[in-house]
This record gives sequence, structure tokens and C-alpha cells, in this order.
Amino acid sequence: IISRINHVAFIHNLPEKLRKVHRDLTHFNGAISTLRDSQRIRDIVRTTLTLGNFMNYSLNARGKGYTAGFGVEILTKLHLSKATDRKSSLLDFVASVCLKRFPSTCSVQEQLAVELRHVIKAAKIDSEQAFGELAGVKRELKVMG
Repeated sequence: IISRINHVAFIHNLPEKLRKVHRDLTHFNGAISTLRDSQRIRDIVRTTLTLGNFMNYSLNARGKGYTAGFGVEILTKLHLSKATDRKSSLLDFVASVCLKRFPSTCSVQEQLAVELRHVIKAAKIDSEQAFGELAGVKRELKVMG
């Protein structure tokens, strides 16, 4: 009887679980499409990476050869690197360079925000939890047969 109660509870909660999983997957797919297809995003990321590589280009610790590149995780910390005036940040500098190089790409903030809507929403989703939820639904459906 307990397994029947569990099945009834699962069936009762299934539509809501599927809506949530579907919403999360829609945002993930939209974010992937945006990042893959957007020329605006490509221009901004290319500029950011070029500036980062330029700033990080140096002799390695042993003085042999040059090091170029940096970890992608630093992109979320651009706002923390302050200029000598302690007011502007590296993020401010990257934004000003992008505005100068690609005025049509960056000038309309609303258009960029609309283009990034799935990326912004997908960034807030715990992907492990979302895919775990989907796996749990699949597993439960198999059990129910």
C-alpha cells in the first residue's frame, strides 16, 4: 500500500516537476544558442579575452619563455580589479573598450539584455540539481513501468 501511495504522490507532483525541468532546460538551451550564435557576445568575449591575455602576458616564473592566457573563472571577478583611482574597475575598462570598438553592439543596453535573457536565467540555475531532478523523474517513471 505504501508503494501505491508513493505512486499517487509522484503522479500528483509530476506536472509541476516537469514544468520546472522544462523551464530550466529551455533556459539552458536558449543560453547555449545565444552564446553560440550571437555576434554581439562574440565581440564582447573576444575583446575581454584579448585584454586579459595582454595584461597577463609575461615571462614565466623561471624567466624562460612567455606566458599568455588566463583562467576563464577570472571573468566573474573583473569588477574586483580596481584601477589606481580605486573607483573604476577592469570591468569598467573592458566596457569602455567594447563601446569604442563596437558601438553598435554595446550601445543599446536593452537589446543586449534581451539577447542575454536566457544566459542570465540559466546562470542562476543549479545545473546539477536540474539534471538530478530530470534523472529522478526518469527513474521513477521506469519503476512505475
